[in-house]
Amino acid sequence: MAQEYRIAGITVTRGEKKLGYLDIAKMASGFDLRIAVHVIAGAKSGPTLCLLGTMHGDETLAMDIIQEILDKIKPKDLSGQIVALPIVNPLSFEAQTYLTPQDMKNIDRLFPGNMEDSLTEKMTSILTKEIINNVDCILNLHGGGTHTVNEFTSVHKLTGKVGKEVIELAKVFGQKILYLAPPYAGSCIDYAAETRGVPGITPEIGTDLMWAPHVAKFVEIGVRGVKNVLKHLDMLQGKIERPEKQILLKHRKTFKARHGGMFYPEFGLEDLGKVLPKGTMLGRTLNPQTFEEVERITTPYEKGILFLVRGRGRVHPGDYMFHVGDMKTAERIT
Repeated sequence: MAQEYRIAGITVTRGEKKLGYLDIAKMASGFDLRIAVHVIAGAKSGPTLCLLGTMHGDETLAMDIIQEILDKIKPKDLSGQIVALPIVNPLSFEAQTYLTPQDMKNIDRLFPGNMEDSLTEKMTSILTKEIINNVDCILNLHGGGTHTVNEFTSVHKLTGKVGKEVIELAKVFGQKILYLAPPYAGSCIDYAAETRGVPGITPEIGTDLMWAPHVAKFVEIGVRGVKNVLKHLDMLQGKIERPEKQILLKHRKTFKARHGGMFYPEFGLEDLGKVLPKGTMLGRTLNPQTFEEVERITTPYEKGILFLVRGRGRVHPGDYMFHVGDMKTAERIT
């Protein structure tokens, strides 16, 4: 067994942790753009699990999940390696934006990237070459933005052996709601699956701005999920903890605001996972100057389950409001 593990120019002795950096570019300010890479090299050999966080700068809860994992997982107890990037896109994190502000591109639709294109394309290309092409499993940790809260695992609809592996990975991660999503061209999950047969999922957990008790609740969900995957991959000993009931949703309605204004919800984060009858009002948007109601959102299915909700606040046309799953198409998996 090799006594050292190497990735992205970082060399780690087995049984140790190390922090390194991916050098991306020199910015207009003269400062260097770098991405932090944390590595835990287990005392025993095994697969490499990659944890990606904050691809979108307004989805920061993954940082807390990754910090907990780095603090709690001891190298002596680990077989294989954990490679963790708590802030994949430092530029969007700094600006608290979904897209990279310099070129307004979504990094998770650009894989494998292009070194000769825009800044986000260059960043994606380096991530692909140094990280994505050298790992065995990917957890791409996402969440709601500043005003939305969610709790589900997005499973990309993939075929063959890797398709079965991602379904099993999502079950093991252990969120109550799984959503079978269409392929997303340029996502790191689809790229890794199609080019290397590497399984990956996108857990959607929590939101960007929350009070401490809510943060703790959602971080616990994420940490438990990561540990479950480590146990599933035989990287960590212990019993996998799954809920008594899990469902796989195959159809959903995503509501985006048709009109801007001030939004007043009828349901909040405590209602995630709630099943509602058709026609239930989820919320309404008012003109903030005249107080006229400009939009009302109601559930579209005979039985609809909430798995993304939006809090009170201003909305712009096109903002995410709710995900409602069709329980008629739901498959019970536990």
